[in-house]
This record gives sequence, structure tokens and C-alpha cells, in this order.
Amino acid sequence: MSNVARVQVGIIGAGPAGLLLGRLLGLAGIRFVILERQTRAHVETRIRAGVLEPGSVALLDAAGVSARLHREGLIHEGFEIARGEQRLRINLRALTGKTVMVYGQTDITRDLNAQHEGAGSQILYECEAVTPLELTGHAARLRCRWQGQTHEFICDYLAGCDGYHGVARASVPMGLMHHLERTHPVSWLGVLADPRSPQNSSTPATHVALRCVPCVRPRAAATICRCQPRLRWTSGQTSASGRNYAGGYRRVLRRRWSRGRPSRK
Repeated sequence: MSNVARVQVGIIGAGPAGLLLGRLLGLAGIRFVILERQTRAHVETRIRAGVLEPGSVALLDAAGVSARLHREGLIHEGFEIARGEQRLRINLRALTGKTVMVYGQTDITRDLNAQHEGAGSQILYECEAVTPLELTGHAARLRCRWQGQTHEFICDYLAGCDGYHGVARASVPMGLMHHLERTHPVSWLGVLADPRSPQNSSTPATHVALRCVPCVRPRAAATICRCQPRLRWTSGQTSASGRNYAGGYRRVLRRRWSRGRPSRK
């Protein structure tokens, strides 16, 4: 037997997008439920982006979840572009009057979860068989298996916040989806490390066919390498959009760095 409940908004995915949407809805007095297939521990520890632009910081301020961000985050006033021994400083504050904030996505997720926990929000982790139904009717249905029981939510609106490969996008009927996308002709490989912190900015550096960006974070640093479009070594598989997989990037790094490792200066 299914447990049936009525909510105004059903949200699929408890990443930063889904949690922040839920927080804003809750502040507006709108009833919602969030379904997530992973564990809470997994969601709070997976490494993702770490730089917030001013609009994102303002939105977190409005949601009342930015106290630790302002206390522990790192403000970057600009960045440098380095090539060989030359450096060009781009001062964001001087040019735009704004800065960016370095604060990991994992920390945002933890802050949002803490607020939801205090507010008693309905977030179901470790959901199985999450299925959106009746998307073209007057009220959509959201069904899942949770803790051994089937749950069904009747929703006025459904929000798919589970990413490109999530179940929400795959459930939209053909002909009803409109794509708004800008695809860049490069892909990125991030390497998380715990070195001595670089200076308070990001410095893209050129080496052969790689672009490397050391990006400091409050407790770690991420070096992000970009491969040029002409380098198309993959591990035998390429996605439909042309994105390369990590195996290809490892070969790029080994091959290029073996010809001349960059200076550690």
C-alpha cells in the first residue's frame, strides 16, 4: 500500500540547487518535499565547485544560510594569467566593484542541511525508484521507495534538481522540453590537493597544451587542468556531447608532462 501525501512542490535531488530551492520555498510558506537517492553523508562529502559569484552569495544571504560562509570563506579580488615568467593581474574589484567568494559546495550543502534540520523540512535520503508521473496533467505525482515502503506525493509543481543525467530530465515527454545550453569546446579535470595555499587569487598558467588553475579553498586547493579541443585521447568512450572521460586526461597529462615538466617556482 502506498503512503500518499499532498505537497505544493516536489523536488528531486538534495544537492545545493534542490536544498536551496527548498529553503526559499519554506521561507515563503510553501509546502515541499525533497527526494534524494544518495545518503546524506555522500551528498555532504562529494567534491564539486568552490567559487561563488556575488549573485550566489546574495541568494544565500537571503536564504539565511551564509553566516559560516562569511566567517570562513575566502574573498578573491581578482586573478592572474601567467605564461612563462610573465603575469597579468585582473583586478575584479577595481574593474567591476565586485569580488568572488571561495567556499566549497560541500560546505554549502552542510549549511543548508543544518537549516532544514532545524526547520523540520521533509527530506527523504536513500530513496529508490524515484519516478515522476502524470507530468502533463493538472497535478503531477512523485513516487519512490523509502525505508521499505512506497510513498507517493501529489504535487502542483515538480522541480528536477538532480542534474543532467537525473531521472527528472529523462521523464519529460518528447516535444515538451526546451534546451537553453551553452557548450564550451573544452573539458576540465580537477585535482584536489592539500598544499601550501597560493596567494589570494586564481592563477591560470600555460604549459604546452594544458591550462592549469590553482584555486585555493578554506581547507584544500583544487588544480583544474583544461585540455585543448585538438587533444582527443579518450579511454575508448566519448559522450554524446563530445566530453572526454578521465582516462583520456590522465594519458594527456602523462604524455605532455613527460616531455617537459613545468617549473615548481
